[in-house]
Amino acid sequence: MSPGSLSATFNFQAFPGAAMAFDGGTVLIGTPKTSGVALDKLVLYVDNTTAMIRRATMIDGRGNRTRFDFSNAQFARAPPPAFIPPPGTSLVTGS
Repeated sequence: MSPGSLSATFNFQAFPGAAMAFDGGTVLIGTPKTSGVALDKLVLYVDNTTAMIRRATMIDGRGNRTRFDFSNAQFARAPPPAFIPPPGTSLVTGS
């Protein structure tokens, strides 16, 4: 299991995006594998062409929803030379 692995924490089911008002994509609904997780559900909206997550919705035990929409993602950009991460920050690099 790698750090930050969603599949280690959630069981996911995939649904056709068209059935979930997300044309051109797939909707993954994750439920926690164990109790004690702060979320009841994690819903990821994945673009079928790019495999990028376009939206994430988190639903907690009280039914509160937090939604994030992602657009104009840019990758493989180095941080500015003067960038200093805050103390205690874990850096994750691709490999």
